[in-house]
Formats: sequence, structure tokens, C-alpha cells
Amino acid sequence: MTASAPVARPRARWILPEQPDRALVRGLCDELLLPEPICRLLASRGHAPAESAKRYLRPRLDQLLPPEQLLDLGRAVERLVRAIRGGEIILVHGDYDVDGMSSTTLLTKAFRALGGVPQRGIYDHMKTAVDKVGRGKERQLNLRFSAMGSHFLFEAARAPGR
Repeated sequence: MTASAPVARPRARWILPEQPDRALVRGLCDELLLPEPICRLLASRGHAPAESAKRYLRPRLDQLLPPEQLLDLGRAVERLVRAIRGGEIILVHGDYDVDGMSSTTLLTKAFRALGGVPQRGIYDHMKTAVDKVGRGKERQLNLRFSAMGSHFLFEAARAPGR
């Protein structure tokens, strides 16, 4: 077996937005009482004048768009239906905070109720869950995290082969 020649990666091309108008940025800084880099970012992403930025920074439920407007929603639904009908495993991934674990649990239960095969929730930040680090991948989970896992029916991630 011969080794293949290394493939050169093309140089990255960054396409940066034009710098926003300085007066617009200054106006955001003055009205929102936020640092200039944040106001520059807000302005460059179209969140100006200040009322627009406030809506972006402090969203309300009545500002949510209807779910039908989510990009490729139909394709996502079709794929989930195919997975449920085919008995495929559906991985539901959530992060470590309350909304992440809650939404992961709700989706897992919903997929299971529909006849799907969801896998347990996976989170990505163990510092909040571990009291003591042992050898290798051994971890002593704290009592609160274990109780939360029991309540929401998820398991702590384990090392491969355990």
C-alpha cells in the first residue's frame, strides 16, 4: 500500500462586511450603553437603529416567526418520518443548561412516543457535573447532577467500552 500525496488546502477567503457608518455605531453606543465593538457588530448585521438592536438583544415571544418559515422544515420532517418508520436511531443532542436538557428530554420522549428510536441526550460540559476526576475517564458525578439525570432520564456519558 502506498501513501497518497498530501493534499494542499486552498487558502481561506474571508469575505468581510463593509464597515458600518461611524455615526450609526456611535448612536448605538450612546443609546444602548454598549461597547463600540458590539455596536459595530450589531450595525454590520443590520440591527440599527437602536430600536432594531433592542428587539434583537431583548426578544419577546410575540416576535417569533411561525415555525413554517424555518428553512428546509419540510425536508427535516420528511427525514425524521423516514427515520421513525425505518427504525433508525435518532440522536438528540442537547447542551448542559436547563433549556438544552429540557428540550433534549422533550424531543427524546416525543420521538419515542411516535415510535422512533431516540438515543439518550448528550451534553457537552462536564465541569458542572463532576465532583472528582479519577483515573482515565473515571468521574464521580455530583449528587445534584445525578438527581437531574434520574429525573430527566438521561445517563452520564461514559468512556467507550464501559
